[in-house]
Formats: sequence, C-alpha cells, structure tokens
Amino acid sequence: MHKVAESWHAALSEPQRPACIVVSRQPLPTFDRSRYASAKGVHKGAYVLANAEGSKKPEVILMATGSEVSVCVDTYKKRSSRARGNRGAGPMPSWGLFERQDDA
Repeated sequence: MHKVAESWHAALSEPQRPACIVVSRQPLPTFDRSRYASAKGVHKGAYVLANAEGSKKPEVILMATGSEVSVCVDTYKKRSSRARGNRGAGPMPSWGLFERQDDA
C-alpha cells in the first residue's frame, strides 16, 4: 500500500486541484523496494522504478500507468538478463502532475 499512501499524500498536497485515486481488486505483486525505487516519485506524476545498470544508455524505456507496471517489471528483468540497456517500469500514475514538471 506504499504507492497508495504516496498517492494519497500527493492528492492532499494540492487541495485546489481535483484528484482521483483508482485502485485494483486484482492480486498484484508487491515490489521489493530494496531492489526497486520507492514510490516517493508519485508526487511528480511518474518516476523511474528500475534503471539501466551501470552507465548504460537505455535502448528502451518501459512505462505503465497502473496494474501493467508488473508486466513492465517482468520485461525489464528479462531484458536485463540479456545485457540490454533498459530503463524499467516507469510508473506514470498522473499525466497531469508529470506535465507540470520542469525538464530537470
């Protein structure tokens, strides 16, 4: 529920804007946050969950907006085992928040 808690915090931090949190009832995997990034990037609208190893420039950036994030993580793991550069599973829970970010 960490991502839900972060989403709730992001929604409450901007009371002048409408917000909606949509959750799934289907069983979804929980990510090991010691291996993958924390959900603190939710307030930016999108964040990198897993990055290309070392200083490799990613060939592919995998993104998802909801329950499909686990599919992206599985693809990231398969591509990483083949020594291909990929930036994995950039969850994008809010296009609106993401578009308001600066280029940095």
